[in-house]
Amino acid sequence: MHWPLNSKWVKTWFPSHERARANMFWEFGLTMGPIITGPLVTWIILSSGTWKTPFILFALIGLIIMVPIIAFIAKDRPSESKFVSQAELKYIQSDKEEDVAESVKFSQILKKKSGFLAAAH
Repeated sequence: MHWPLNSKWVKTWFPSHERARANMFWEFGLTMGPIITGPLVTWIILSSGTWKTPFILFALIGLIIMVPIIAFIAKDRPSESKFVSQAELKYIQSDKEEDVAESVKFSQILKKKSGFLAAAH
């Protein structure tokens, strides 16, 4: 779930020339998180004698941090955030193209001659 979420978030919140750096920080966090927490969780389990202690501890830390961020700070688009100034919004949107949603029926997908299914034949 991280990669689709990251792709949409980075595309929405960053101009194209900053997306590589934003993706790098995202990937760095996904890599370093287990490296740091692995030994920490092991130490907590060995100290407390049960796996339940780190489970509850990290669940509480996650809720304490994420609930206020999701409720009050995180928005789908920079234009919806009260923490983004007009100058920042202009900078973020400086090289954006307008996304146009295309409606596709399921039957059209099955009838399509190119792509994976066509290559398999």
